[in-house]
Amino acid sequence: MPTADDFQALARSSPWLWRSAHLRYRGGLGEAEAWVERPGRTRVRPATGEEQVLEEDRPSVAYVSFSGTASELTVKRPNEVEPVRRTDGLVSARPQDLSIAYGDPVWRNYSWVALLDPVELSSGVAVDRVGSEVRSGRETWTARLAPLADYQATCGCCALLWSRVAADEAGFHKPGNTYPSSYDVALDRATGIVVSARPSTPGFEDRSSLAFEVDVMSHDAWPPVG
Repeated sequence: MPTADDFQALARSSPWLWRSAHLRYRGGLGEAEAWVERPGRTRVRPATGEEQVLEEDRPSVAYVSFSGTASELTVKRPNEVEPVRRTDGLVSARPQDLSIAYGDPVWRNYSWVALLDPVELSSGVAVDRVGSEVRSGRETWTARLAPLADYQATCGCCALLWSRVAADEAGFHKPGNTYPSSYDVALDRATGIVVSARPSTPGFEDRSSLAFEVDVMSHDAWPPVG
């Protein structure tokens, strides 16, 4: 049975677990089938509307200013650098070099990027009720998560755990607004992709805009390093 540490390690491991995935999504962004290819390409077929091909042409060089001095950095993808790993291969610490380009192409908003790489769930959240189950033949880890004061969403306005903390961070909180305080979340064990997120706070369970489900139809892993 996984522990809270295991769940959070899986949440930070996605960039090193898979290079392509075929998904079906249902939730606040609508319904769609998607094929994600790392690095930088996503094809999305919405249930309504035209198919979209999203591609990111990131520059190979970035310029960062330190104390008025510009430094040239060679941009790297996460799979080109090695994180600190645990004995089970999951990531205990991600490289934080400014030259590393994390993230997949955005579809509709950044909650899409976050569900593909849910690093925001690896810290700043209380983890409870961790479990393991099989969904559509795939091992899945589940947990109840409550955002803490230091929760940092990939994008504050479309956090996976929309909450008072996220609203404050995004500058969206207004007096009288109420928010869920916890969510039931499931991660696909092979990829780290969020396959389910739903408020567990009484009164918010049926708030469809805050919930989604993802079916991982298939995936291809990165080849072993070395």
